[in-house]
Amino acid sequence: MLLLLKVYDVIFFDRILLCNGGFNFFSRFYPETKAMLGRHLFGFNKTAHIAHVILFVPSVLLLSWICTLFCG
Repeated sequence: MLLLLKVYDVIFFDRILLCNGGFNFFSRFYPETKAMLGRHLFGFNKTAHIAHVILFVPSVLLLSWICTLFCG
């Protein structure tokens, strides 16, 4: 589920809203951001996405294993 949320985040928020202007979503509410949005933003937080996948998956697995030891 976490990986699906990450894929949704990368595709929808990063690619559609930030890179393509996202149907003028941000510029409608914040007109000063219109000049800053563009294709150059795609991948700006790539390291954060990779760190989330690498760190969260093992930590959730470890935490769930610990919970099964004490609760199950």
